[in-house]
Amino acid sequence: MAVDRATAPSPRAQPATPEVWLRKRRRTLVFAAYSFALAAFWIGMIFDVAADRATYAHNGGLAPFVLFFLALALPSTLLGVRCARSGLWVGAGGVIVRGPLRTWRMQLGDVQRFEAGVAGPGNGIPCPQLVRAHGRPVGVFALGSESFVFGYRRALDQMKPLCEQLNALLETLRAQAETPGA
Repeated sequence: MAVDRATAPSPRAQPATPEVWLRKRRRTLVFAAYSFALAAFWIGMIFDVAADRATYAHNGGLAPFVLFFLALALPSTLLGVRCARSGLWVGAGGVIVRGPLRTWRMQLGDVQRFEAGVAGPGNGIPCPQLVRAHGRPVGVFALGSESFVFGYRRALDQMKPLCEQLNALLETLRAQAETPGA
């Protein structure tokens, strides 16, 4: 089950829930659709090359072209699947941040807090960041927002209530873990 944070009328309308994947479904599916469209483009290029026999007749046949375009389509498809499945899961067993390229699994004790920040190199992506006890912060791509660089301050301000909810959820789970018999 996933909670879609994009359709909530306000940040407080849908509280952060434990044991549920949190994501902005529209954001993750749009990025996945872009990746799938790119994969379809590469597959379409196979047919384009196959239609023009002069292109491959003197260049080793059709097989190298097919393998080349399939080699480009496969990572695009895998990235689309990873984008669609990205999200944040917070539960008594720990925290999982699933991004488009990597998945992080952490125990509750390794997580200090969530804060609004900019993840990634260069201009980055404004998104909630999981601050770890040891190591660099981890950006939560699936809960981020699109914004121009000059709009980052507003995007980060809008993310603060979500980060407060996530921090309250962390505290609740930590208190439950410390309580014997809970």
